[in-house]
Amino acid sequence: MTVSRTRGIPDPYRAHRGLTPEVERVLRRRTNATIGSVNPDGTPHLAPVWFLWDDNRVYFEGSSATRKARNIAANGLASVLVKGRAADGSTLVVLGQGTGRVLTGDEAGRICARIRGKYLTAEGMDPVSRYLDGIDDAVGELTPGRWATWSLRSMKAAIRALPEYGDDDTWDRWFLPESE
Repeated sequence: MTVSRTRGIPDPYRAHRGLTPEVERVLRRRTNATIGSVNPDGTPHLAPVWFLWDDNRVYFEGSSATRKARNIAANGLASVLVKGRAADGSTLVVLGQGTGRVLTGDEAGRICARIRGKYLTAEGMDPVSRYLDGIDDAVGELTPGRWATWSLRSMKAAIRALPEYGDDDTWDRWFLPESE
């Protein structure tokens, strides 16, 4: 089998560009995100967060003392990675890269309440918020200028087209399930 290549990257690994309705659907889901920032020595820093997608921005709460907040405040760069499901059920990985800033004060408090509202029940809101209010004093705001999306659809289709591939249960016999 021949795999078509563009600029050296095999087609199944090539990212799709842009903010599409499918990307926005993943960003609206209640899942965790990974925030990327750049350390003072140029190395990457990654941190898992709860997040909110609103008005073409990603918001996440935290302490202004954290590495991610200090990095973003220092150099204004950030990225977000979210793993979700496409409309057809396949895995979709979304990456947004752009500028970031750290918000504090009343504006941060209002956004924190919205982020928590995405993840907490009405019953859990007050006790969890009292706890988080004691440690979280900031909100990171990421304004992505670039989007990249990866899906394994084309690779899965190519694997299913292999001559050795049998019936529908071949996939389950060949691949181990994702673990928790």
